[in-house]
This record gives sequence, C-alpha cells and structure tokens, in this order.
Amino acid sequence: MAVRRGGSASFFSESRVGSIQQFHFSAKDSGSLIVDRGPGAEGGRYEMYESPDAGETWTIRETSDRPLHLKPAPVAPPSEWRVRADGPSQSFHLERRQGERWVAVAAFAVKLGACQP
Repeated sequence: MAVRRGGSASFFSESRVGSIQQFHFSAKDSGSLIVDRGPGAEGGRYEMYESPDAGETWTIRETSDRPLHLKPAPVAPPSEWRVRADGPSQSFHLERRQGERWVAVAAFAVKLGACQP
C-alpha cells in the first residue's frame, strides 16, 4: 500500500474503492486490516488482508458479505512512561510514573501542518 500526502492510498492493483475499517500491527513487520468495499461490492463486501513485511505487500485472507473483525490485541501492562499533549503551551510532555503520580522528564514543541482532505 502506498500512502500519499493528504491521506489517499493505493492499495488495490486494479481500480477499486473501499475504506479501511480496522487495522492492527502485532509487530513492526506483521499486520492485518479489514476493508469495506461498500454495498453491492462484487465478490464480497468485506475483505481481510495480512502483511508480513511492514505493509509493503498485502495478501487477501478472507472475503465475506458479513462484517469481518480482527482478533483483539492483547492487553499491554500499564506503561511507566507517557506522552501528554499540553494545549496551552502547544507542546508535548514526556512523563514517567513514580508510584501514583506522573513526573515530568522532558517537554518539546512540535509544529504539524493542518490535516486537509
């Protein structure tokens, strides 16, 4: 899949449309996604794909007229670190848990462009 600036993506080798309903990567190079091709899609509305190479290639695993779902991701243990956005200062704060409270470790500003369709 090739993603271009503005959020458009080329996923299918032929001219088709669809929207990504779910995606999950269980490792940096192993992922799955569900595509909804819309009502009346030929050959099944929902498709499940898998990628073994960080999204460079995708293989169709299942097609269905009924909604498909990815397996739930395992629950990770609570993290000792977090990044918190601070609106008034327009910065991000890196914090580490110490007991029941969070202690600031660093802060940094990141200017991102606005998302446009």
